[in-house]
Amino acid sequence: MYQVGDQVRFLNEEGGGVVTAVNGSLITVETEDGFDYQYQASELVKSGGDYQISQADVDKVINQEKMDKQNARLSQRFNHLDKMSTSDEMEVDLHIESLIDSHRGMPNYKIVEVQMAHFRRSMQKAISRNMKSIIFIHGVGAGVLREEIRTELRNNFPGYEFLDASYQRYGAGATQVLLRG
Repeated sequence: MYQVGDQVRFLNEEGGGVVTAVNGSLITVETEDGFDYQYQASELVKSGGDYQISQADVDKVINQEKMDKQNARLSQRFNHLDKMSTSDEMEVDLHIESLIDSHRGMPNYKIVEVQMAHFRRSMQKAISRNMKSIIFIHGVGAGVLREEIRTELRNNFPGYEFLDASYQRYGAGATQVLLRG
């Protein structure tokens, strides 16, 4: 779909640039500022010409905005719970957007490292506060973070039971760890 030299605009942010490399759905774009960044093809649109944004692309952007708002609400709820040391349950949003200001250009393995470091700190905090349970909101995605969390729990926190958190509340995107009976 994209070729080196194509002019593109970004779907989810201001600006655009020129395609400098194509590796499957991963597109390298030299921005108007002269920096190279990698984007998924779904995050770009060709500039000029007769290219039309498909309804699927519009729906994807709208759904992403809804998810961003939901994540912001969940993050606020976590911050509120985090301040209440008497609470029996704690929620931790592990979406990278809620943990660091910008992850642009960060390789996926580094993103998972940041998320897992926050997971470990949150587990220790919940244990030290004698919480009843902690819910990690990891999202659905490809399931990499979910599996990393569960492997870490099995290997380094074997005394604690874990399960899928409430489907009605979190969908398939959260794991609950029971810290005490």
